[in-house]
Formats: sequence, C-alpha cells, structure tokens
Amino acid sequence: MHRLGTSGVRRAAFVLRLFALLFLPAAAMADPSPANDNFADAVVIGGALETNVVLNASNVGATLQTGEPFHADSPSGRSVWWSWTATVNGSVSISTAGSSFDTLLGVYTGSSVGGLVSVVSNDDEVGKKTSRVLFRAVGGETYHIAVDGFQGESGAIVLTVAQAGIPFVPSWTLNDITGNTIQSSAYRNKVLLVDFWSVTCAGCIEEMPGFVSLQNDLRALGFQVVGLYKTTQLYEVQGIVQAQHINFPMAELTPEVEAKLAPFQTLPSSTIHAFPTTFVFDREGRLVARVADGGKDLRFFQDLIRPLMRFSTGVRLQTQWQTNSLRLTFPGAEDGDIIESSTNLTSGAWSPALTIFGHTSLTLPAGTENRFYRLRKPAPPAQ
Repeated sequence: MHRLGTSGVRRAAFVLRLFALLFLPAAAMADPSPANDNFADAVVIGGALETNVVLNASNVGATLQTGEPFHADSPSGRSVWWSWTATVNGSVSISTAGSSFDTLLGVYTGSSVGGLVSVVSNDDEVGKKTSRVLFRAVGGETYHIAVDGFQGESGAIVLTVAQAGIPFVPSWTLNDITGNTIQSSAYRNKVLLVDFWSVTCAGCIEEMPGFVSLQNDLRALGFQVVGLYKTTQLYEVQGIVQAQHINFPMAELTPEVEAKLAPFQTLPSSTIHAFPTTFVFDREGRLVARVADGGKDLRFFQDLIRPLMRFSTGVRLQTQWQTNSLRLTFPGAEDGDIIESSTNLTSGAWSPALTIFGHTSLTLPAGTENRFYRLRKPAPPAQ
C-alpha cells in the first residue's frame, strides 16, 4: 500500500475541489438568492406612518418572477420585495438613497405578483442614480415595494420609508385680482399647488399652461392651483392671465405672506429668492414638495401630483366595546366624511354624530338606548 505524504494529501484535496467546481451546476455556483427575492416572501415593514424606517438589504443573487412587472418600466431582473400597511391616511416618501448601485423602485397594490396595480415608480431621483417616490397612502391599504437594479445591477440597498412633508406651515389670507378672498385653510383635504412667479420670469410663463391643464384635469378630484405673483403692475398680470387662459386664483404676494412662507424654501430665506418656486401641499396640509429650479413641463408635475391625489373609495367602520364606552375606528376616512347615528335602521332617519377632521377614532359613552352607527362619504369625487 502506498502512503501519501502531507503535501500529496493537500494536492489531492485541491484536485478534488477543482473537479467539484468544474462539474457543479451553474445554479449551485451562483450567489444565493435573498430571502425576500419573491413577492410572496416580502419582508413586512412595521411601524406607524410617523415612524421613519431605515432598512439595509441586498439584491445580489435576486431574480425576476414569472408575471412580475418591469419596475419603473425598465427591463431588469434583480428585484427584492417588502410590504407595508398604512394605519392612517398620509403622504409617504420611499427612497433608496445610500444604496450602492443604480436602483429602480416600484410601489403596488394587489394580492399576487401577476395582479399588481402600480401606485408610483421611479428610476432616478433628480440628479441621482438612486430612486425616490412620493404618494398618498390610505389607511388600511397594503403596499408592495420592489427594489430592482437598472440593467441588472445589484449591491447593497438602503431603503427608507418615512412620512413626507413639513407640518404646521403658517396659514395665510390674500385677495385675488378679482377681489375674492382666498385662504390657505380653505384647501384642507385638497392637494394645493402654490406657484410663486413674476412677469419677468420666462420659466414662470413656460410652466403656466401645464398648471392650467392640471387644474382642468384634476379639479374634480380635489386639486387646486393658486398663483402668487411678486409686486408688479396689475395690468401686466391681467394680460398674462388672459393670454394663458388662467383658470385658478391669482393674487399678489404681500410682504407679510412672503415672510410667512419664504422660510420653508429648500434654502430658507426671508424672501422668495428664485422664480418660479412651487410649493405642493397634501390633503393633510403638509408641505410635501418644493421645486425651485423652474421651467418644468406638464409631465413633471403630473408625475408629482397624481400619486398625491389618491383617496379612499370605501372605508370600514370598526367597533370595539370597552368598559362603559364604544370605540369607533375608521382608518382610511377622509376629512369631511361623516359619522351618523340612528335608533332605527328601518326609519331612514340618521343624525350626524361627528364630521371627521383629522380623526381616526371616536369614543362614545354608554347610553340608555340602542343606537346604530355608519360612516358616510358625501358626494364622492367624480372619476
């Protein structure tokens, strides 16, 4: 019997490993797929809307499922998945900033990978290769989040899910050029676009046809444009209003209102320092977008505004009996929806118990009679 020395054993082991590598199937040599490679294995993101969630992950070894859509309309195949359920209505920002590669980002509703409905998607955030989306979440709705790599890129992912916007921007009141009073508080539960402009600004005039189009298309869904112009001759403004067929209120930006709003620019100041500047407020009154580089086309503002226009079409009124009280909860309800009560379901006589304004629940003390409760949506927006 021939004995191998130590060096001979090492050489034989190396040959065996090399032989195994040469004849292993390609799949066995590939990077293992991430745990959330498939839609059905999505990682569940917890936390309320007000809680910023930052997750670290990877799409190395990820694959494309049969029936899976191309995210941001870009063919690829390295997607990984998360899911998140909103507890209340509100604007959400989802970002891949900090990821190590050129990302694609898609957000969907639906219960299967082949039956997804796109909510919003993005390839590149302006000036970056990572992605960011902004949309209005509806309480009780589950959103499926996919991160992919442009043209098959992969690497480390940083995924941030956060409540969008700045709350508590001061209210303001102005008189428009027709003499009507306009108040910021009147636009609660609407998406409001405030356009700061000047008659000497070419980019301002360039954007106006897009705002007219948006106002026509989205007014019935709860969208409003307000134009605030910097001090100039009124006849010049009236000429532009007529020439551009302006269909939204136009008012002079007074020093008092400018002092209230200018500090909320991306670069805070005591005055609006660039024209045009555009502020977008969501249905909850939060300042969710600030655009200051001007001259944007209609498509840019459509992509920004439409995902913020989402609203709940059907809301469940949930009940929970507590000690000597009844708690009603209604995630997904909009401001202006009405809780009504009745003592008799057959009489058709319902009386208002609460008009919802920033509420998601109502606690009622125990009474001496049986009462029925319902949630009513008055005059839902036309589709």
